[in-house]
Amino acid sequence: MNLFSKLLLILFIVGFAYYYFKYIRKPNLKLNEIEIVTLDGDFIDIKQYVGKPLVVNFWATWCGPCIKELPNFEKINRQYGGELVFLLISEENPAKILPYKNSFDFDFVLSSKSFEDYGVNTWPTSYFYDKDGKLVDKHNGSLTLEDLEQYVAKIMPSSSIN
Repeated sequence: MNLFSKLLLILFIVGFAYYYFKYIRKPNLKLNEIEIVTLDGDFIDIKQYVGKPLVVNFWATWCGPCIKELPNFEKINRQYGGELVFLLISEENPAKILPYKNSFDFDFVLSSKSFEDYGVNTWPTSYFYDKDGKLVDKHNGSLTLEDLEQYVAKIMPSSSIN
């Protein structure tokens, strides 16, 4: 095997590993592993979200794709009329988040851990939990409305749509 072939093989393996860990690997973040606080710094027990399907979104105000998907979240949130919860988690200064909190009807919170501690290295990243808090799916990157509808359909009882 010549040097060029070896380099191609190495590039293929690295590329496959990257693709696998970013897009194929099954979700792995259990709801009880998430540690959050209010924008004022008060502890929130994540278990309070069990009982309704939940979309957990790791995002940042500086992230264009994160901001782009917020109207899609709002549309789906209204469609399900309170039967679905959107939890948006950031690592930023609360002052940067307040304008979004005032514009959208989601739970905006701060992470007590770094996103890296959760294995989140792509912004935005969304996790989809059923009403029992069981992780159903994960998506790295921005969600189109159609993508979001497909993910939400996996966690919502079919009779919940308004």
